[in-house]
Amino acid sequence: MLNALSPYVFRVAAIVLCTASVQAQSWGPIVPPPYGAYPGVLTGQVLGVVPASYNIAALIFVEGLGFYSKPYCNATTTPLNPDGTFSVLLTTGGIDQDASLIALLVVPASVSVPCYTTEAGVPFALEEQALLETIISRPNPNQKVIEFAGENWIVKSLPAPVGPGPNLFSDSPQNVFVDASGSLHLLITNQSGQWYSSEVISADATNHGRYTVTVDSILQFDPNVVFGAFSWADATVPNSEIDLLELGQFGNPSDPNNAQNVVQPYTIPGNQMRFFLQGTAPTVHQMTWLPDAVSFLSSDASGNILHEGFDGGQPPPAGSPRLNFRLNFWLFNGSPPLNGSQAEIVISGFSSVPADGPALFLQNQSNNGVSAWFMGPSVGSGTATIESSPWFATAAAGWTLAAVADMNGDGIPDLIFQNPSTGGVSIWFMTGWNGLTISSAPIIYTAAPQWQLVAAADMNGDGEPDLIFENSVTNQISIWFMNPGGTTFSSAPIVAAAASGWKIAATGDINQDGMTDLLLQNRNTGEVSVWFMNSGGTSYSWAPIVASPAAGWTLVGTSDFNDDGIPDYIFQNRTTGQVSVWYMTGNRGTTYSSAPVIATALPDWYVLAAH
Repeated sequence: MLNALSPYVFRVAAIVLCTASVQAQSWGPIVPPPYGAYPGVLTGQVLGVVPASYNIAALIFVEGLGFYSKPYCNATTTPLNPDGTFSVLLTTGGIDQDASLIALLVVPASVSVPCYTTEAGVPFALEEQALLETIISRPNPNQKVIEFAGENWIVKSLPAPVGPGPNLFSDSPQNVFVDASGSLHLLITNQSGQWYSSEVISADATNHGRYTVTVDSILQFDPNVVFGAFSWADATVPNSEIDLLELGQFGNPSDPNNAQNVVQPYTIPGNQMRFFLQGTAPTVHQMTWLPDAVSFLSSDASGNILHEGFDGGQPPPAGSPRLNFRLNFWLFNGSPPLNGSQAEIVISGFSSVPADGPALFLQNQSNNGVSAWFMGPSVGSGTATIESSPWFATAAAGWTLAAVADMNGDGIPDLIFQNPSTGGVSIWFMTGWNGLTISSAPIIYTAAPQWQLVAAADMNGDGEPDLIFENSVTNQISIWFMNPGGTTFSSAPIVAAAASGWKIAATGDINQDGMTDLLLQNRNTGEVSVWFMNSGGTSYSWAPIVASPAAGWTLVGTSDFNDDGIPDYIFQNRTTGQVSVWYMTGNRGTTYSSAPVIATALPDWYVLAAH
């Protein structure tokens, strides 16, 4: 139960034994000292126990240092008073007042608790002996927060050296700032003879996904200077550290390599991949973290691959509420740069989105709400599950979701709308974790009357998604071949005309020949036809009828649900709201292995696009 006097939020976990009296054992009021208080005394109470039979084991967690026993190494437990109350002095040295977590455990008085120092998490051996446990979160109320790449980041700052390094970390604008163009600058500075490093921590928890970091600086630093972009779960074992990229020689000037990807622990063979990375800024670095594998990719601004890496071992787990993404710039072993100079790195981009799992996008036909169904990564045939289904925005009246594609090449799918009344076409350029924050929503063009936006896909193989329109009167099909950036097009030819009753419903490389194909559905019969497109995207070689779904089912998109490289068909029954996936096999789009109903949308919610 949360104490009404306390502003802090804490987690309570109880080890429940099979007796009615033990089930009544619980925490009473707990009042921790405010962050930064010195001296800092925590008071509390344990209910339902024989006080003389139990003690309190207290540990504090300081960012970059770990958990420490309190109050002292020669006094690792505190006895309960006859009424079950207790009082623990938490500040006995160092920077104890800066502890962000406080762990309390009720242990039998007969248990001898060792002195714990620099522990990554609450020791399991101690938890095994505990009757009750709680971890109190006590964030710094004055911590500095900056906005970068559409997300909030906490700037690390502590008054004593902490890991990595150890280093002093500063939140001064001399060390961390975002410039007018939105780029993040991390610096290592010398202030009054003292060296300071820098680190920012994503405010939101992270999970499996695809992370992209764009570095707009040189890639070679002083041998003692290290840049890191990595996942990390504070106060958790394992800490789920995966280093998307580390730049540096780690104090060894003779090391011919200047970069590495690491899946911790690095001691497992194959988990550490050191290499020499060169390229003209900016360079783009990506990590795809799935439950069963991690892959890495570095490329230049033109998409030329500079390095690829893969770790097929068992990656660390995700899902911890304290798992964040971090960017830091620090000194190896806390040693000054060999050249004696300050250092700077510029990060011009960051994004994180769910990896590989299909995403379905829905719009409510009554209130224009927009929602996404994020499916689990690499889900198997027949096992498609919705990982999350946020309603994240509401479109203005008259605007209908028509397609989803990464229009500006930042790795995040953007949402494309059309106003059927005006013909206006608008792109929601998305950003942020899960790609659900709208950074801008310009109207890029107005289509001529009767031209309806029906899909978005790269039709000519230039790496840029193109916009596909169909004329509602003549059935003509036009492709807007888009330029980089996604807001202008180079040409808009009419490439074909569909037969009466046939409408474009989806796109996908159905025969896996490297060309995007068009899928059409007959609105009268329900039949589905594939136009197998030729190179260039303006003509097709064959247009067979490949499927005949039951009455009432509308083809709404394609996506590879079972990770076999073949686009699967997605249908929705507009009457019942049911959504079905046809798991396709072969290379002609005519055979499916199963067609389960994976979910049912709420009334008025239509699946309108897939990615």
